Amino acid sequence: MAKAKPKQRAGAHYLRASRSLAASYVLVMPLFALYQVGLVFDPSVRNGTAPIFREFLHRFSHLGLVVVNLVLLGLLCLAIWRTRSRRRDRTGLYGLMVLEACAWTALMVLVAKFVVPHLLELPRMLALSPTAQKAFAFIGAGIYEEVLFRLLLMGGLVLVFQRGLGGHPGWVVPLAVVASSVVFSWAHHALGGEPYDRDVFLYRAVMGGVLGTIFWFRGLGIVVYVHALYNMSLLPWLPTPSP
Repeated sequence: MAKAKPKQRAGAHYLRASRSLAASYVLVMPLFALYQVGLVFDPSVRNGTAPIFREFLHRFSHLGLVVVNLVLLGLLCLAIWRTRSRRRDRTGLYGLMVLEACAWTALMVLVAKFVVPHLLELPRMLALSPTAQKAFAFIGAGIYEEVLFRLLLMGGLVLVFQRGLGGHPGWVVPLAVVASSVVFSWAHHALGGEPYDRDVFLYRAVMGGVLGTIFWFRGLGIVVYVHALYNMSLLPWLPTPSP
């Protein structure tokens, strides 16, 4: 039993360290930089970043959008530098986080295949840009949508329900997951301009619930990778809408 304690402590340390915002900043940074590279070289990448952001992003010129993203990238670098003292003893942490994100992605694929299998046979209702553009766009969607719907919306709901209203975590967190998932799915139709379809709405709500659960237990960095990797895993299955 004594030999198992160091492993248990190491596992607990990984779970704590990988959920921190400092680790999430570092993990997300190369993904955001990669998206920025695609945006610089191909203006059409922004068109598919995520349906909900389409109208907002079109308000910027291509150069303006590049500048906005460079500013965000600079702020992310600053945040990483400011949290450098919290990143001690993290050898191998980010590799493990990416591997964990791949495992969660596989789980999401299984959920899509067995929990909502009929949705995989949906007709082609989403226009598809070239594969490379779509891949870069999925990376952007993984970053922006998780920050908006999970970190800000879901995290804000938990803060309001728990601290503002004195709610118990036992019902506050599930309620925040469900509410943010419904808004996440609704926004693709109401704000993103997609025609409403009940099955597509349900599909995104279920996937949003999975992503919300991963975010709550595993943190922002991992869920961003899960979202981006899951969307890219759908490229061969073109009829399936991306979350």
